[in-house]
Amino acid sequence: SLSATLSYISNATNMASVAEAERVFDNLIALTTDFLYLGRLEAGEEELDITQCSFSSLINCLRQSISSNEQIKDLALTINQLNYDFVFSADLECIVQAMTHLLRILCSASAGNLESGQPKFLIDFRHQPEQLEILIVGTGLNFAGSTQATTSTTTTTSSSSSAMASLSQSYVAFSQASGDLRSGLSLGLALAMLGRCGASLKQYQNSKQQGFQISLPLV
Repeated sequence: SLSATLSYISNATNMASVAEAERVFDNLIALTTDFLYLGRLEAGEEELDITQCSFSSLINCLRQSISSNEQIKDLALTINQLNYDFVFSADLECIVQAMTHLLRILCSASAGNLESGQPKFLIDFRHQPEQLEILIVGTGLNFAGSTQATTSTTTTTSSSSSAMASLSQSYVAFSQASGDLRSGLSLGLALAMLGRCGASLKQYQNSKQQGFQISLPLV
């Protein structure tokens, strides 16, 4: 892939071609980085940094992560934060990275699969006695991911439930159902990160919203 990208750059005849080649190259680096990091997480080689942190610091870290991510920084996103602060023990960066990956999945699911108009996204926090529930959802989404057949150029559409149902199976199945390798990797990373932090992840869906629910223990 690197050889093909460099060859493409060397044969580019205008700046638009060079810019496209650089974009592909950046995506390849990001994809490879995700693969390597996921491998280290699954092998238990990444150390957690469990420290005392405040809810306000979680919000600040989350906003910074979103604003620095090219894919999701311009989403129509609402963050419903609590109107009071509290302290809990967690690996703040790890939790925020997992949330960012899940938001990226919803963004990918919305591309070309909108039921009506521009999708709206919500991150909602609910403070329970011993856990923090976090909803990461989108409105107006259709999770019927488009998948490209491997033996022909025919595009097929999976059922609305298949991509999300794969959450309980594996991120590889999620990739196949959604037709998006990066989404599958993002799900794998989120599952691994949350699992290391003792948090659980499950599908969330009501009549208007679809997405994910995180249950993060606070003690």
